Amino acid sequence: MRRGLSALFEMTLTLLRNTGLLAFVALFYGFALSYWRGRIPPVCTGIILGIGGLITMLDPTEVVPGVFVDSRTTMVMLAAFFGGPVAGLVSAVIAGAYRLWLGGDGAIPGVTILLLSTGLGLVCRSILVTPGKPFRHTHVLVLTLVAPICSLGAFLLPIDIALKTLQESFVPLNVVRMLGIAFLGSVMLHEHRRVEAESEIQRLAYADELSGLNNRRSFYMHLDKAWERWLRYKDPFTIIVLDIDYFKTINDRYGHPTGDSVIRLLSTILNAECRAADVTARIGGEEFAVLMPNTDQRTGYVAAERIRRRIEDSTLLLDTGPLRFTASFGVSGSHQGFDSKFEILSSADQALYEAKRDGRNCVSLHAA
Repeated sequence: MRRGLSALFEMTLTLLRNTGLLAFVALFYGFALSYWRGRIPPVCTGIILGIGGLITMLDPTEVVPGVFVDSRTTMVMLAAFFGGPVAGLVSAVIAGAYRLWLGGDGAIPGVTILLLSTGLGLVCRSILVTPGKPFRHTHVLVLTLVAPICSLGAFLLPIDIALKTLQESFVPLNVVRMLGIAFLGSVMLHEHRRVEAESEIQRLAYADELSGLNNRRSFYMHLDKAWERWLRYKDPFTIIVLDIDYFKTINDRYGHPTGDSVIRLLSTILNAECRAADVTARIGGEEFAVLMPNTDQRTGYVAAERIRRRIEDSTLLLDTGPLRFTASFGVSGSHQGFDSKFEILSSADQALYEAKRDGRNCVSLHAA
């Protein structure tokens, strides 16, 4: 009993010594999450937590000769849970390689426990986590409760040493392990939620809620960058401005919910027809814009005509029957020698007005 309490005391000191490291690992993980905007590469997760596990082995507690206790399993299990198979494997390889280099009777069981920890993290991830859904505190709780299973790796030691190790250290070892997972897992979960909240705030600030496209503010930010690239590197860009024809009539006749559906359908068409590098935005009630980087005006005209035909051929199904609508387009580009980005946008607007004067449902190109 006294030896068990002594082991608990020693391992509690180890946990306290490692608390700063656990916090540092969580902080560094949070920085990485922010840098990659919540989509941190699994390899990076594995490296961060694997190195964290390696560092904890620099100051372990020796329970019995050759058998060391530290927070490496905490790191590896959480790497597998939060980062997936690649992250778990990378962290286990980093920590396991160092454990083998240290040697001792507990080297092979130590590596086995790392692999078992990786497996537990992956099993919990596959059972608890739904793809596309956020991590939850209950996930960390379950991970904490199953952590003692890792102790089964001790049976790779000679049976007398295994029984002695478990008898003297099972409870304190797993108390330390579970506290480590609960602490680090909770902090990592907090970092995920922080980054998700920041991403949502940014999305609300720069996205149009109805259409899901960029809003006016976001469009002008991208336009600023395109203009700077044009001034510095002469990288051309083209602006397409489009307006839904007779949109007020649609709202008056069918109601605003139908008008909203028209906007959403047009937004879907824009996203489908434009390139990933293009910036699609809703800049007014029924007015939209597309910023096409590295694109001359003639290519922009072809793209606008393709989008126009797609809109013309589309149909919105209503309870009263199908509804078809069209849009008018104006196109202008940076190679026209304008003095400011606002002149380019204004010329695209002027071309749009010309398209409306020409009968709507057509594309008008700015005349140099």
